[in-house]
Amino acid sequence: MPLRRITDERIARTLADESAECLRQQLPHVATSPLRMARFVFEELGVNIVQHSDAPDTGFGVLQSFAQGLEIACADRGVGFLASIQKNPEFAGRIEDEAEALQLALGKGVTGTSEPRRNLGMGLGLLQDFSDRLGGDLWIASGGATLRRRTVAGARTTTVRATESWRGSWICVDAPLTR
Repeated sequence: MPLRRITDERIARTLADESAECLRQQLPHVATSPLRMARFVFEELGVNIVQHSDAPDTGFGVLQSFAQGLEIACADRGVGFLASIQKNPEFAGRIEDEAEALQLALGKGVTGTSEPRRNLGMGLGLLQDFSDRLGGDLWIASGGATLRRRTVAGARTTTVRATESWRGSWICVDAPLTR
């Protein structure tokens, strides 16, 4: 499927459904469990754009297959991870930079909102678990930092490095579906 705009939660869900159906058609040999999880993670990332970026009209996403796996990618030109997480009173003023914000954001239950009933902070934790289970590469960038989490044969490494500053955030996971 081509890269598509994500401007509200309904579009995020519809795009996730359409993308998952395309994956099922393109990858009939793949078990349904990873495809269902890919659909769910993609929807969560789309909803995160709407709920956290403060600029949902700039959000895009794609869920697609490639030769032996799949890719989920979402980006926006919003406030980025640091500003989003600091909206939560629990973290306001306690995070020093984007690199720290990226690492913190991977924790379960971490959210950039003070409305826990609306947002449980599960999206990025699920993305991380999904990437790890499939032995994929997870990339997250925001502001002037990029995080890469790689899982190979069950061994996980995470690196965070300074990069040229960029407004907003992007997330990508490349995951093999065959071993």
